[in-house]
Amino acid sequence: MLTCENCGKSFVQPASQVLEVTTLRILCPPCSAARAAAKAHKASAGVRAGGETKREQAPSTSIPAKKVQARPESAPARPKSASVAASAPSSSSRLDRPSPPAKKKIDVDSLASKNLQKRGSREVWVAFGVAVLVFAVAGVVLWKVLGQKAAEQAEQDRRQASLDGFQNEMRSIDITTEEGATRLIAYCEENRPIWAEIDELGSEVIGRTAKAKDFLATLATKRELTQRLEAIEQVMAGAANLPPSELAEQLRRMDELKPKAGIVGAEFEARLDQDRAEGERVHMERLIATAEAAAATSPLDRQALTTLGTVEDDVHRVFENVYRLWDKNKQDQPLADKKIDYEQKYKKLIELSDDAVERFFSAEVVEALPWRDLLADASAWKTTKELKGYEHKIENGVLHLIGPDPSADGQGVMSIGDKEVWRDFVIEMEIEILQGYCELYFRLSPVWQKNVESRELTTDEGHLEAGRKYTYVFSLIASTLSEEELGEDSAGPLRDTVSWTQIRRGAFGISVPKDTEIKFTKLRAKVLR
Repeated sequence: MLTCENCGKSFVQPASQVLEVTTLRILCPPCSAARAAAKAHKASAGVRAGGETKREQAPSTSIPAKKVQARPESAPARPKSASVAASAPSSSSRLDRPSPPAKKKIDVDSLASKNLQKRGSREVWVAFGVAVLVFAVAGVVLWKVLGQKAAEQAEQDRRQASLDGFQNEMRSIDITTEEGATRLIAYCEENRPIWAEIDELGSEVIGRTAKAKDFLATLATKRELTQRLEAIEQVMAGAANLPPSELAEQLRRMDELKPKAGIVGAEFEARLDQDRAEGERVHMERLIATAEAAAATSPLDRQALTTLGTVEDDVHRVFENVYRLWDKNKQDQPLADKKIDYEQKYKKLIELSDDAVERFFSAEVVEALPWRDLLADASAWKTTKELKGYEHKIENGVLHLIGPDPSADGQGVMSIGDKEVWRDFVIEMEIEILQGYCELYFRLSPVWQKNVESRELTTDEGHLEAGRKYTYVFSLIASTLSEEELGEDSAGPLRDTVSWTQIRRGAFGISVPKDTEIKFTKLRAKVLR
């Protein structure tokens, strides 16, 4: 189906029909026929108009002369004939003919081709405008892209410059000084956006800041340790007038500094050791002087005995520390000499204390002290962890003990006086050993030690009779332990001297091994000190 470009009607062009192509426009058969007729009419009108024009121009002499002259150039001259002679009348007859009608003027603007030309021009202009717009948009986009690329490159250059500047500055800061380490930490924190997202640089920054922080922490520790030692030295400047308790406190503070002294340096360690040795020497002198003054108190009182007990504990602690050091390095002669010196001082102090205690606790004083029933309060006793088969109970004033099962590991132990920490006391007991044996401990420490004074009661042959009740009195005053079996056939008390190496204070304890059963029907004490 085709559309006529002249009338706009749709038509079908037969495929077998062959038409002469006289125009590029698509025309329906009626419009095509009309166009052909118009062209034929135009052609005929043009011929008539040409003849009339020649007749009107005949009087002019210039045009015929030109025509007469032109013809010999285009064709050879022909002899005159009768036809030439007859041409004159013919021309005259054409002049006498009536003029053809004037040629109709065609309105070009009304032609379909003119409309097509206008429409084609408009489309060209529209296409041109669109092209210009496309190029303008493309230019703007290109300008923006190029501008963005330039901005990105500028930003990248700026960041790289900042990164290079940060790296150079960060690496140039000296972190072996307090000022440099502090500055590095602050500088890296301020510029965190520069390095936070860069793994390699971030690791380097974190490493250097960690070193700076460690340096500052070490510096702060050094400063603190130095200040603490200076404070101790300031107190120890008046050591001669300080009580032993204050001197002991200052020595304790020095001991706290010892594990960290190496942080400050060898010079600080040597200074601390010197202060510690001097302080210990003064402390020992003050302790001995205090004990001597307490023992010389007249009349002797309990306050003096308390002072002597405190001095004993302090001197024993100092001597024990020295002894342990010497035991690990017996080739150290200065340490060996110090150990001997402190050992002699400790022995002298024990003798001084024993004398004062024995003078104070005379037989009359001990006799006047009240008894304390140890079977009245079961909660006052301390016992070991539960062992298989081990039994201990207090009922109706009787303490019944059964040793652990043979498969159990260890012995059952009960003690009393742990909280008070007894020093001097008298124990009276009525005991019945059904089988086995038991061991009595005097001045038992909370943590088991071998140097505890003890006595064993057994039913082995030649000793106690199983199932029989015995009454004993044990008295431990100062360094004397007396044991006496009460009864008609009593031989009197047996006295033994307790070695100076034994523990000087602690609880009263009872130990029962396997295959043992014991009953205490009476158990009371006089706590002297």
